[in-house]
Amino acid sequence: MTEGVTETGEERLRRRAVEGPIFATPTPFDSRGSICLSAFRDFLDFLSARGVEALAVNGTTGEFPSLDRRERQNLYDMARQHFRGIVVANISSTNAREANALAKDAIGADALLILPPYYYAGVTERGLIDFFYQALEGVETPVFLYNFPRHVKVSLTPALVESVIAACPTIIGVKDSSGDLDIARAFKNLAGVRQVFIGKDGKALAALDAGLDGSITGAGNPFPEFLVGLRRAWAAGDKLLAQRLQQDFDLWNDFRAIFKADEPALVKAALAKRLPGYPVHVRPPLRALDLESHAALERIIDVLGKTGRLVA
Repeated sequence: MTEGVTETGEERLRRRAVEGPIFATPTPFDSRGSICLSAFRDFLDFLSARGVEALAVNGTTGEFPSLDRRERQNLYDMARQHFRGIVVANISSTNAREANALAKDAIGADALLILPPYYYAGVTERGLIDFFYQALEGVETPVFLYNFPRHVKVSLTPALVESVIAACPTIIGVKDSSGDLDIARAFKNLAGVRQVFIGKDGKALAALDAGLDGSITGAGNPFPEFLVGLRRAWAAGDKLLAQRLQQDFDLWNDFRAIFKADEPALVKAALAKRLPGYPVHVRPPLRALDLESHAALERIIDVLGKTGRLVA
């Protein structure tokens, strides 16, 4: 995509309000480590067939630090062209200029997602504000800040988010992967913040009950029926069904909590059990699952299947 190309009126109209659950897509690689776009297209069809209406491309589960700009563009283009729902583009980079270019590449995106810059420790608040300002300069697409202190080693506080929004008015919300609902609620109460999504699957229902806007999931990709059903039950006022769906989904969440594997590798291996032919390869430093791990995965998928929630 050529830099500097502006959106058409039709593309602007295509953007809609973002609503969860949002599925952060994995990136399928073949045995040589090249992106397999046909497998990505099949995966998008898998999500659509199970009622998914929103996705995020090039996120943590998508192994974005292992992708170059062209690869990220190709994945975004495929998602935007092939998926009929909401598409959020992650533009995170340690390089503000690259993030800005990725934002402008994502023509027609319903929203953008951006992490604080990672690597440098102990950076100042002013430095972070300058980074976001440069990354989002000239960008008109709505933006969500992405709080993920576990990986980034920078915590977005409500006070910092408030300052960043003052400098970058296209920011409309936060994806909070801290796991702390109190922090997420504090973000939601800030002036200028319209939406807050959490990145903690085990708290998907609690987030909705707390007045947040839903969840963004990477680990939920192999079993979208749970979070899609949970959101629909909650919206319909069926609290009992929503609670049961959260409990059923927590069988998977509890398994992940004790299962020691790189999460993108686990997600791909689980997907391959439900979407035959989906490639399970990951890029270093991540490692694919071993045979013993696949056996454990087979057992938990059998348990999940017995809940009666999964669509063939």
